[in-house]
Amino acid sequence: MVWILSSLAAAFGPEDALQYKDPRLELLKTQFDAAQQALQLAQLGIGSRAIPTFSYGQSPDPYFFGSTIPSNSYGLRFELGWTLNPSSVGQLSRTLEDLREAYLRLQRESTRSALQAHIRVWQQQLFLREAEARVGLAQARLAATRERREENQATDLDVQRAELGLEGARLNLELARSALSDAQRNAAAYGLRGTAENRTVRFATPEVDPKTTPRYLSEVANLTQAQIEARSASFSWLPTFRVGLGMSSNRDAFGIGGALSFNEGVLGVGTSLELRKPSTDPSAAVEPSWGLTLEAEINLYALIFNTSYGANARVQSQSLILQTLQAQIAADLQARRERLALHERRLALLERSQALEQEYLAQSKARYERSELTDEEYFERIADARSEIDYSFAWSEYVDAVSEYLELAGLPWALRR
Repeated sequence: MVWILSSLAAAFGPEDALQYKDPRLELLKTQFDAAQQALQLAQLGIGSRAIPTFSYGQSPDPYFFGSTIPSNSYGLRFELGWTLNPSSVGQLSRTLEDLREAYLRLQRESTRSALQAHIRVWQQQLFLREAEARVGLAQARLAATRERREENQATDLDVQRAELGLEGARLNLELARSALSDAQRNAAAYGLRGTAENRTVRFATPEVDPKTTPRYLSEVANLTQAQIEARSASFSWLPTFRVGLGMSSNRDAFGIGGALSFNEGVLGVGTSLELRKPSTDPSAAVEPSWGLTLEAEINLYALIFNTSYGANARVQSQSLILQTLQAQIAADLQARRERLALHERRLALLERSQALEQEYLAQSKARYERSELTDEEYFERIADARSEIDYSFAWSEYVDAVSEYLELAGLPWALRR
């Protein structure tokens, strides 16, 4: 009873595999949070920075020929600005969506790997059971062949062939034990230790709107980015305007300024405050000063040539892709759901076959204990039992099919309720 309880405590099933959390998920979550914060700042449009400055030099002395006056200055400038750049917001939105999908993809793939690790241990346990039965069968055949040789019904060559069969069966048993150890080491990397249970579950595969799938959302993001770039290109022929106003205090102790700019359809507003070491230059202005700056930059290439042609063509191309993509994704989802239904029917059929085989093996064991079956007959029945092996492979294919559907639908793994 103690051995049975310890075996049960060390067993693991598919539900345990679903609990696995890849360590890389935390790193992706950190990147996602940082990208989300960057997007929020870009949507807010406000930027600020502090710039410390220091300079050192020498200038000729206006009163003493051949002499120089050392000059140095230091200060701190604060800048505050606002601009809402659709291109930057669009790129950051795409980065955020890519990180979100990368997180879910890694979550799905790691869960699938954990489930397959459980399956490999289960299958290797079955192969080990079969190998042990093959050894018992080979031993029984060798014993029977030796008895027939004593009765002159078999030759030495028959005995040698039976001995070679036993040697091969024992080698296969060692290989099966080694393969099981490898599978268990692989499963341990996912936190799965002990004996794999021969159980299966069914996963939730709900219907989804094709417009919510990662593939469709990715193309929508491409269209949005293309529209932003086309809008920027359509304004590229317009001059870039900048208006600046600044004022400095007496002897440049501090200065304030403001600027208004318009560049490719993007409006920007900024202001600055600079604190400086008061100038000791006798020629420095004693009274406050101010200045107004007007700038206009003309992109002659964009003015002469239609640089927005390529961007507009990309928008049209992405629009055409979206027109047909929804129907394609809907058809793919339907096909994969139909495939999943077939896999579930196959699992149900193999469950019935496995139950019948277990009943057959139980009857064979009872007959063997009553000496109604020889060693050779009994071990041959055990070795030829394949229903559970077929069931494990069908379960593996079902897991792969579910994984493909979840990848297309953009859903996480979950048990069916």
